[in-house]
Amino acid sequence: METRAQEGDASIIRRQLLWIAAILVVAGAAWFAWTWGQETGWGNADRAVARKMDLGEKAFVAGRLDDAANYYRSVADRYPQHPQETQALTQLATVLQQQSRSQDALNVLQRLDKELVNRADKADLAAYTELQIGKVKKDLGDFAGALEAYGQVRVQHAKTDWAGEAQSGIGEVLAAEGKYAEARAAYGQLIKELPGGFLAAEAQTSIGDCFEKEKNPKAALKAYEVVLRKYPAAVWDTAQARVDALKKELETKSGKTSKG
Repeated sequence: METRAQEGDASIIRRQLLWIAAILVVAGAAWFAWTWGQETGWGNADRAVARKMDLGEKAFVAGRLDDAANYYRSVADRYPQHPQETQALTQLATVLQQQSRSQDALNVLQRLDKELVNRADKADLAAYTELQIGKVKKDLGDFAGALEAYGQVRVQHAKTDWAGEAQSGIGEVLAAEGKYAEARAAYGQLIKELPGGFLAAEAQTSIGDCFEKEKNPKAALKAYEVVLRKYPAAVWDTAQARVDALKKELETKSGKTSKG
């Protein structure tokens, strides 16, 4: 009797285990189906891309940069023909730059640049991408490559604000190399091409910075004073601060010279 009772208990346990296994299989299948549906937009590419781009933006705003990069990369890799693919690559490059992953960002930007060739409807994005390539190459210490990238923007987007941005970039690269006279010439060229507005004021400020790095405070002071005199509509706290500091420095030096 005891043996039969044990066999009965074992049978019940087996049935319970089978039920549990069946429930787990069904739950797993449901989870897989739900995950697949969410991942693919339930078979709708537009829905899937919109969801991933939205999640990427939310992750980016929240500072979860790894998650944001994964969402954007997923769109770019899974839906290479989708209209949002170029935006996903742009956002991915931005995230990677914020993470100081310059080489990875450069790889993404160069991929995007190739995809934008001969895309008249994406001319502005192409110019922006080429400018970012120049910036990242500068950050990586590839000054020749950066100058080449900026030069391409100057040729391909001549007489536009993009060309002005590129000329500013050329000045920044030359200054980073310690070629301050050449940098000042580059900034001067920008001012000639776009004499008014933000870029010109920024270039004039950079000229003052170059003079400071060349240990020429008098010339730097004059350059900064041009900013304050010529671009009154712009709020140039940096220029005003440098004017005040340089005047004080020159007065101190003048006082020491008089005493001597």
